[in-house]
Amino acid sequence: MKNLCGILSVIMFLYGCSDTINTPGDLIRGEKLQEINRISLPQEASKMTSYGNYIYIASDDKINIIDISKPANPHLIGSFTHPARIRNLSISFPCLYIGDYSYIDIYDITQPTSLVHKDSLRVIGYKRLVSRDSLIYLLDYTQTLMIIKVNNFLFEVLAEYKLVLDNLYEKYDKEKKILDLTLYLKDNYLYICGMENFLQIDITNPFNIKKQLLGIKNRKPQSDIVIKKDHLYFIEELPPDMYLTGLKIDSFNEVLSFRIETSYNDKTVIYSQDKYIYILNETGLQVIDISDLKTVYEAGYSETPGVDFLLKSGYIYVISDNNLITYKAL
Repeated sequence: MKNLCGILSVIMFLYGCSDTINTPGDLIRGEKLQEINRISLPQEASKMTSYGNYIYIASDDKINIIDISKPANPHLIGSFTHPARIRNLSISFPCLYIGDYSYIDIYDITQPTSLVHKDSLRVIGYKRLVSRDSLIYLLDYTQTLMIIKVNNFLFEVLAEYKLVLDNLYEKYDKEKKILDLTLYLKDNYLYICGMENFLQIDITNPFNIKKQLLGIKNRKPQSDIVIKKDHLYFIEELPPDMYLTGLKIDSFNEVLSFRIETSYNDKTVIYSQDKYIYILNETGLQVIDISDLKTVYEAGYSETPGVDFLLKSGYIYVISDNNLITYKAL
């Protein structure tokens, strides 16, 4: 008996000293999120963004405008038709940027319920964009990074950089389609994450960017990435399950491996705020508390599937098919 206790003590000690928290087996469920409200949208929705008291939701070629001045009681107040199917939305007020398969467009939302078209920029093979202040960072299918300035609602291309990093891509089916890459903006750095590499770009000077290729070999991210402090988080497949993985940016040493409720084919959206990481996919919404990486746990969940979400004013707004669902945040 003494020997058994000694062995258990050693195991517990070694586990407590580990840099990585790993949770195989059954997931212990957290608090079920409280659904506050649910409204129907005219069409099935795919993307959303917000500014002030308004949420803008993309549904095919439509933008639905939602008033959240009463956060627990959002309501649809109008819609707008864009000339093509919408792939991405981004706001740097007073500009709303809409990306489709061939163009990026600027809309003036000074009057939030009245979108006024200002300019268009043709981009063949547009893929991802992020924006901040008057600058847009765009990645296309040719691995070209475009840095675009917006002045008085007009586009001005400042610089284009051919990244030429084929190993950021993986051909994953018979049609030779290219897997989506992540484009993430934080401080003075732009991050691009692919299948086995991670590119960090210093964008302090748009005319002289500095690239650093970092390895994440044997990793296969299945989601966008989020960065908190000096850690990079993403979802990856570790058969037979899916995990929330955390890596140190400077060394890429693993600091977190936490099993989540999802499957390989689920499209996953990941976001961080305060001490939580939020994970949304066809399995539902999970809220993971990472305030202490040695005691990571699921703080809350919903089993309703979704494709995109955002957090505002103590509430979580989730797109699920043609519904906008409101949950009380933890």
